[in-house]
Amino acid sequence: MRIGLLGGTFDPVHKGHTAIAAAARDTLQLDRIYFIPALISPHKAGTKPTGAEHRLAMLQRALADDADFFLSDIELRREGPSYTIDTVRTFREKFPEPEHQLFLIIGSDNLAGFPYWRNWDEILRLAQLVVYPRGGHAEDSGAARQAELPHLVIPAPEIDIAASEIRASIRDGRDVSHCLHPEVLNYIEENALYRGA
Repeated sequence: MRIGLLGGTFDPVHKGHTAIAAAARDTLQLDRIYFIPALISPHKAGTKPTGAEHRLAMLQRALADDADFFLSDIELRREGPSYTIDTVRTFREKFPEPEHQLFLIIGSDNLAGFPYWRNWDEILRLAQLVVYPRGGHAEDSGAARQAELPHLVIPAPEIDIAASEIRASIRDGRDVSHCLHPEVLNYIEENALYRGA
């Protein structure tokens, strides 16, 4: 089985996330993609995401219509920062080689810093690195190029959507329906999420 792993805060999950997952699935012929929300992202120190129960509920709604998309709460059940290596190790134990291939999907904005991730070399032994374009970041820049990281680039649409901008728009009363799945937007409205200062 060919399995994609897409981690993030998903605060909130938006159409960009699912478009990237669909592009990875179609390009790499993946059998399933796991969306893995982080409890605490080590790359977003000092920020406190919306409660795990709300982010899980929004993901469940966003993924409900695609049989290839799965939700894993593995990082939410772990204490402390959500390090990718711990997650990849757990998935590799559950889905051993050679009958299963793992594909770790990251944005080009994370590629330059990848050689500084905890146990990045082990991540590359356990999973194939897949990069999608994001926010004008070159996929072959800086430390990643110097480290000659083996990775695949998928022709995902460059979605100019950021969860932080969605949260700010909701707080300011602007329309975000073009960015969010209808059920996710309904959940946000029903639970008055992102309305505070």
